[in-house]
Amino acid sequence: MHNSYEHIIEAMNRQGLRLTEQRKSIARIFASTGHYCSAKEIYLKLLSAHPDISYDTVYRNLKMLLALGILDQIYLQDGARFKACLNRDKEVERQVICLHCGQVIPFEEGNLPLVSGMPNGFETISIRYYGYCRSCSNNTRKE
Repeated sequence: MHNSYEHIIEAMNRQGLRLTEQRKSIARIFASTGHYCSAKEIYLKLLSAHPDISYDTVYRNLKMLLALGILDQIYLQDGARFKACLNRDKEVERQVICLHCGQVIPFEEGNLPLVSGMPNGFETISIRYYGYCRSCSNNTRKE
């Protein structure tokens, strides 16, 4: 399954959500971007179509979509970021994430070590390494 607008709307329907115009707009934003977005970014994108929307409404909707498994969330230095995550399958998602710029780079199992000693019966769905990409690391050293 892909993170298209139709698939996000379909997932909202399956969860029994009322499809308000605001939620449809949120789905369009996530379908059109392949990266993690902050609540503020989503809020600012929604303002032109929904000038009366509040930041609190946007944040509540993002948290609800996260709880329903429609969105994924990561934490960076400037706060939480969200992304549609409907295309997960049984394969473990592996990512390195820059704490400064938010760049997310998927990696293959053989490229970085896996965590050992997981409790018996614990199913891993995501492995994330946080740090600084080359560009941000170089810029930090220059400052």
